[in-house]
Amino acid sequence: EKKKILGKDLVDIKEFSVGLSLLCAGNKSAKLTNGFELMDEDCQGYLTKDQLTNYIRSYLTMLVGISLLSKNPQKHESMSDKRKRDIIDAVSNGARWTLNHFLRKVDNKCKGKF
Repeated sequence: EKKKILGKDLVDIKEFSVGLSLLCAGNKSAKLTNGFELMDEDCQGYLTKDQLTNYIRSYLTMLVGISLLSKNPQKHESMSDKRKRDIIDAVSNGARWTLNHFLRKVDNKCKGKF
């Protein structure tokens, strides 16, 4: 998620690292594990809802970025600020939607088991 400090756009380094891990060598499981470990700030072996949302958003952001750049790199540079904000909002909404559906499925499967 982009933040502004003193008028400069900044990117959360953990989210960037998790997204960037998609491009690293290794199988999907290793990439997901590395991303999980980066987001598990307190090394407790689980992610909070906010951490999981950030985890999903970082992967979606990288996938959207790769998709946009692979289609037409020049078009990305001429994209309006509003369009960029719309894409960022869509990714954030997609991360929340994915998490909510995932948690609902887990909750439905676990009813009565605990």
